[in-house]
Amino acid sequence: MAIDYLNYFARHDNDVICYVPFTGAYYGWKRILFPKAMYRIIKSKDLQGKWISHKINIKFVPYINNLYVRDADITIATSWLTSYWVYNLKQEKGAKVYFVQDFETWGNDKENNKVKASYQLPYDLRISVSTELHDRLIQETKASSIVICNGLPKESIRKFSKINSEKLVIGFPFREKRAVQQDIKKYRIWY
Repeated sequence: MAIDYLNYFARHDNDVICYVPFTGAYYGWKRILFPKAMYRIIKSKDLQGKWISHKINIKFVPYINNLYVRDADITIATSWLTSYWVYNLKQEKGAKVYFVQDFETWGNDKENNKVKASYQLPYDLRISVSTELHDRLIQETKASSIVICNGLPKESIRKFSKINSEKLVIGFPFREKRAVQQDIKKYRIWY
């Protein structure tokens, strides 16, 4: 989803840089960022141009900090971990925006407390991707946000010929609580 926004900004003549720590980022035993996957997306002949606009400059850096991030108008954090990195950048790195795409409490209590604390960092702007997420941020962390709902690009909608079946099946993504404070993406099928 964040890549769609990077492409949008680049298409509208904004100078966009996506910083990726080339060492990856670890939190405890978990690998949070996947620089190898990002590198494959950029360099693979099969994927080239499908996800990332060529106007976007991808920079692999050792760390996300003042030394490696250029001065800008806006710097956007896209996860709870990157929110701490962006928050610690100097003012010259631009207005700080936290793009909250999910309530990322999937770990243990200690990690979940850090996630929730990230939503309370004093950002210039906090954006959430749904009213449900916005409401949950307020309810659980007292952190308000502006809601920008994500639509489906028109080119993603395809017409299919009728299937020889008595049942028409449509699947929609949804979330279901499966464990304490753990959201799992699933799909639901209607007949």
